[in-house]
This record gives sequence, C-alpha cells and structure tokens, in this order.
Amino acid sequence: MIELYDEEQLELNGTVYDLSLHALAATAPSLLPNGWRATFGALLDQLRAVSHPCRARTVFDGFTIEDGSLVLEPRFPDRVVHGIIRKYSRKLGCTCTGCGRPGHTRWLGLTRVPLCAQCYGLRALRTDIKLLLQALETDEPLEKDVILEEDLSPRVRLVLENAWRLLKPQGSSIAVRCISEAALQREAPRLRSLMDELDKQLQGIKGIPPAEPGDGRAG
Repeated sequence: MIELYDEEQLELNGTVYDLSLHALAATAPSLLPNGWRATFGALLDQLRAVSHPCRARTVFDGFTIEDGSLVLEPRFPDRVVHGIIRKYSRKLGCTCTGCGRPGHTRWLGLTRVPLCAQCYGLRALRTDIKLLLQALETDEPLEKDVILEEDLSPRVRLVLENAWRLLKPQGSSIAVRCISEAALQREAPRLRSLMDELDKQLQGIKGIPPAEPGDGRAG
C-alpha cells in the first residue's frame, strides 16, 4: 500500500521534490485502480529513494491514466527520475487494474484496459449475457428457431452447458450441439440472476470500467 511521509521527516527534508511527492502519495489512493496500488507504491518508494538536493526543483504535479497507461510527467526531471517512471509505467501497463495479477491490454468497448484473464472474463461474460437477454426480450423472435453452439460466445456456451441438445442435420452423419429459442427463454431467469451476481462482483473491483453493450471485443 502507498505510505505517506512522516511529518517530522518532511520538516527536516522538505524540498519541493519531497513535498510534491508527499502530495502525490496522498491523492493517489482515490485515483488509482485497485490492481495498480502496490506497483504505484513501489514507484513512489523508488522516487523517494533518489531524493537529493540536485533534484530539489523537480515537482510532481499529479498523474493521469490514459488509454490504460499511467501518465506521470513531473516538471524539471532528470534521467534518473525519467528512468524510474518509465520502468514502472511499463510494469503497470502489464498489470491487471482489477486485481494486480499479470495481464495485457484488452478492449472494453472503446476503452483499452490491462486486465488478467479472470477479471476480463467476468466483465466479458456479463456483457455477453446482457446482449443475449436483450435479444430474448425484444418483441421480434430470434432469427433462428434453433441456435447452434457456434452462434454463441464460448463463455455463454459454458453457462448453458446443461441446456444443450444434440441434433443431427439432415444428410449429415455428425451431430451438433444446439438449443431452441424456447429453451433459451426458460434459461432467461437464471441468466438474469447470474448477471446480477456478476454486477455485484464487478462493482467491488475498482479498476474495471462499467459494462456497456459491445464490450466483448478482446485486445
């Protein structure tokens, strides 16, 4: 976790570098996703370790997170400060914003976010279920009376594992898994309940953006 400077220490070594770094540490917890806090704390520790009178004019104004990347651009930095920031920015770019495990950039709608497979899977499954329920709740029937396994995402296929039936197309010797629209309608209450449970899990994870239609695209 991010630790604040001891007040007595600040009084003794209160350069602009130290004071602005202290302010950065104080504001960071409310701005950072859960999964980035430990690595960002290590970044602050490294910056504190190189505090020196030669860097007294270096000022940390704050940071932003843009397109899944940390943007921290202090005023009057030198190569050492730049190197530390670059190292940890790259590390954060491969760190899941939800839980802190290794991850890589994923597309969530129009947003790019580094996520591990588990955190991304929760979000993507929620989106897949929402889109399927929206299709079932429209006034118009689905385009097919029988939905083949390949018509649904791999995540939804697993959720519907017990609802699949084998069908042998006319003229074919190979049976395929399918599900009828009526069977899907019977599964709708369970799917809604699962989506509500996923909502609760995702709301407790700061760092995974809210779900929106079309978020199933992976990066």
